[in-house]
Amino acid sequence: MTQKEKLLTAAILSVWMIYLLFQPGHPNDEAEHLHIAWLIQVHGLKPISDFFEHHQPAIWHLIGSLFRIGVNDDWLLFFGRIYVVVAALLSAIGLYLIGCRSTGVNAKSLLIPVFYFMLSSLFLKNLMVIRPETFATPCIIYCVLLWRASFSATQTNARLLSAGAGLLGIAAVMISPRFAILAPGIPLLFPSHLTVSMSQVIYRVTWGLLGSAVGFFLSLNFFNQSLADLTFNVEFSALLQTTGVGFYAGFPIILFVGVFSLLLFVIYLGNSQYSNSVKKVYLAIFIFIYLISIYFSGKYFYNQSIFPFVVWIALFMASTPLMSGGAQQNTLWTTSVAFTTVAAVFSTYQISMLGFNSINRSNTTRALMRKIVPEDQSVLLPYTLHPITRLDPGYYALPILEGNNRLCNTIEIFDASAALPPCDYHETLRHYRPALVAMRFIPKSDDDRNYAQFISINYRYNPDLGVLIRHDIKIPEDLTTEATPVENL
Repeated sequence: MTQKEKLLTAAILSVWMIYLLFQPGHPNDEAEHLHIAWLIQVHGLKPISDFFEHHQPAIWHLIGSLFRIGVNDDWLLFFGRIYVVVAALLSAIGLYLIGCRSTGVNAKSLLIPVFYFMLSSLFLKNLMVIRPETFATPCIIYCVLLWRASFSATQTNARLLSAGAGLLGIAAVMISPRFAILAPGIPLLFPSHLTVSMSQVIYRVTWGLLGSAVGFFLSLNFFNQSLADLTFNVEFSALLQTTGVGFYAGFPIILFVGVFSLLLFVIYLGNSQYSNSVKKVYLAIFIFIYLISIYFSGKYFYNQSIFPFVVWIALFMASTPLMSGGAQQNTLWTTSVAFTTVAAVFSTYQISMLGFNSINRSNTTRALMRKIVPEDQSVLLPYTLHPITRLDPGYYALPILEGNNRLCNTIEIFDASAALPPCDYHETLRHYRPALVAMRFIPKSDDDRNYAQFISINYRYNPDLGVLIRHDIKIPEDLTTEATPVENL
């Protein structure tokens, strides 16, 4: 690349980092994971035994370091996003290094997988936020990097590199189990310019599995997690995806990403050195990963459901770089840079207008909640309003109230060996009387007059915050409050 192209690339990546730092983000998921990390790191609570959660614990130990180093409550979201930026930067560097290990490639084409990954995070809203998939991505990318390096290493180093690849692979799965669907394709991502026999692949896969086994048991021990906890998380998450009314608005976007990725995939296959039979295998893997990602999303077509698919496409392109000598890769490079530049500039403009204000507005609301609620009191709020560093009433902190009540409905039909406590937010309110309560927990009809009477006696409505506040909780004088008559509940 010329000096100008290098400067342009650096500028584009810098803008991407700014986008990830100041993006509006996910209003629920980011606060949820920060809150759970606070419960674990500050209060020493344990998921499942002390409170309900169905995600893997690795992300909470990572972002829990924010509490260990004393980050101010108002800056939790910002510093959590710094971790997102680091994960994205490590992923981009890893994709570039994978491509660099091939010979005879066009240097310009090495960044196309990075641009594809970047565009995906710009186009798929909330793809790279404080969620498990974001932090699993660099693990799986460096797993492939070590895997490819093992084929050009000595026998001893090949064993170590393969085991290291397996360890990083299982780390990605332990962070986000959905990345397990990449397992069938990763062994095929060996350097195409080397002559590789089936026995060499099997030899390295064996050592990779040994590394995975070691990593698996180390992860369980490090995160103080039992095999039953892991099984519960996977099974409950799968059931939760099939319960409720569903979210289908994201399907057209997911379909577009699949078609766009297929076009890139075909271009790379056409310019690769793979035989026709190998190309067919890669195409089959493409279809498998895409369809299985959609299948596991259940009724909810949200962007994170195809995150492993996006990572797979980027890994495939990095592992199959366009060869020098053709005009097609130059056109692809120019188009990719131009499109990425426009997208990056547009996104940065959006961030400058909306992103920082969104973070500031969110932090202001949560800071106000923390000012109102004493540290020893609890709140029953959606994560869009949750102060993060306040306790929750009862066992169930995650109020998924889609339809009649998605979370409680899922718990009711879940067949667990150890029965979960009953999920009843009305009873939770009566028993624990949290300081703040979201209006969504109040019945829409007069079916339960006693419950409505209880709310009217114990709480008042604050129109500025849109929540119910317990009568004995003091609030700043500049916020008006009014009683909540039973007939309005």
